[in-house]
Amino acid sequence: MSRVSIAAIGLAAAVFAAAPAAAQTYGPCQRVTGGVQMAGPFNVLFDLGSAKLRPSEMKTINEAVQKAKDRQVALICLIGRADKIGDPKANERLSKARAESVAAEMKRQGIAGNKLIIDPKGEAVSGMEFGRLDASVKDRSVTIIFAR
Repeated sequence: MSRVSIAAIGLAAAVFAAAPAAAQTYGPCQRVTGGVQMAGPFNVLFDLGSAKLRPSEMKTINEAVQKAKDRQVALICLIGRADKIGDPKANERLSKARAESVAAEMKRQGIAGNKLIIDPKGEAVSGMEFGRLDASVKDRSVTIIFAR
């Protein structure tokens, strides 16, 4: 086998080995039952119609990342939500994009992607009345919880 073939095999192995750490999972988060109380939840707020992280919310993400590292958390749930203004399907996509924004920042700070579960919920269920023109900022959020 030539040196080029061996190098190509080594490179391919490195790429496949790194892939699980880069990719997050999509789906429902597991509920924590029993055991030690984990830190959180941490709530990251967003502007109306946006999945861009607010500079003011970085402190919350930084704190969640530090707690996850300190406690060697195995799974982190990112539950995305949107308010009730606009099309429900668009709000579902927005809730997913918000959770993905938080996931990207957490990965940038050293959390392995395979520890992250993105659970987009679409429109939040809150005390907000249907048909109201002003949405609650609490509904435009991603909640970070440690699953176990």
